[in-house]
Amino acid sequence: SLNFNGVTLIHNSETTTENIELLTSSLNVVYNLIYFSKTSRRYYREFEQNTRVSLDDYFKELPKNADYLDQESSFSEEYRYYQEDGFVGFGDFITIGDNYSDSGFLPRAVAIHLSYIDGTGKIKVKHFVSDSNGDTSDIGGKFVEALDKLVAWCNQQNIHTRAVEIFRDLQQRGHFPGLGTLKKLSIMNHIELVITNI
Repeated sequence: SLNFNGVTLIHNSETTTENIELLTSSLNVVYNLIYFSKTSRRYYREFEQNTRVSLDDYFKELPKNADYLDQESSFSEEYRYYQEDGFVGFGDFITIGDNYSDSGFLPRAVAIHLSYIDGTGKIKVKHFVSDSNGDTSDIGGKFVEALDKLVAWCNQQNIHTRAVEIFRDLQQRGHFPGLGTLKKLSIMNHIELVITNI
């Protein structure tokens, strides 16, 4: 027999009340993670309040990295309101969005997506993009262009998350860690931002 404390059901689509009752009676459902982009806004009412977790994709994905140049995007305020809206937790797809791809290619532009909380308590994403975006050469140089913008802005805003400190160290050492590491640092920054503000 399986040994587990319970399961989390991720609702990427809606199911019937009968199916919900069947699942609830046969499994120890600890959380119902309700993906709002793929279900109706009232669907969550089918579940016990102490199991409800809201999930949505707040990252505004653009076709090319260069499209983010000089942009800032609204993200979410869910961390402030999830409890009063009747949820025990919330989730998002961080600064990478729901469109996962494991294939990589050399981009014409390097973009670093950094979430932060603005003066009104909203999470926003600031996009730092390289300027020399005519071709795919010199990815390290493109990284430096984006990194210099990020560090200057974080210094001006007095932002000191662990990820931002690593970005500062990379700038100081003149080190390009690879595109995958930029994504990891962006994720790390977002997680710290949310954890320290809920």
